[in-house]
Amino acid sequence: MVNDIRLYQQLAAKDSNMRLVDVEAMIPGIAKDIRYATVNNFTKQALYKQARVFLRLPVVKALLAVQQELNRLGYGLKIFDGYRPYAATEKMWAIVPDDRYAANPANGSGHNRGAAVDLTIIHLKTKKKYKCPPVSMILPNGRTITTR
Repeated sequence: MVNDIRLYQQLAAKDSNMRLVDVEAMIPGIAKDIRYATVNNFTKQALYKQARVFLRLPVVKALLAVQQELNRLGYGLKIFDGYRPYAATEKMWAIVPDDRYAANPANGSGHNRGAAVDLTIIHLKTKKKYKCPPVSMILPNGRTITTR
């Protein structure tokens, strides 16, 4: 994790894949609902000053390819979260110190690195969430979960 703007700028200058980019600038019209920019989230606090989404360049390129294919089929992506400032992770951990729900700030997360995104698939006409069929998975710890 990089917590110094100058170091980030140096890394991004050397490797464009480290660069955080504005998702809407590269994928115009992508749907979003950035709850952490509002009080409508589990912390009951606005953790972000703006409802914008930033991700690393390779992640945005992959999302663009997915969005284009989904659009062809009448669907699209809706983003809930992307890059998460470290301070937001610290606030989340202070409220819920359980790594099943929030990242431990000592380790950070894919969100802190701009490499993780929370999203869903929506119908383009209605903007409603696409209902996926249930899927059962066996986790590495042997526990089985079923999505609904």
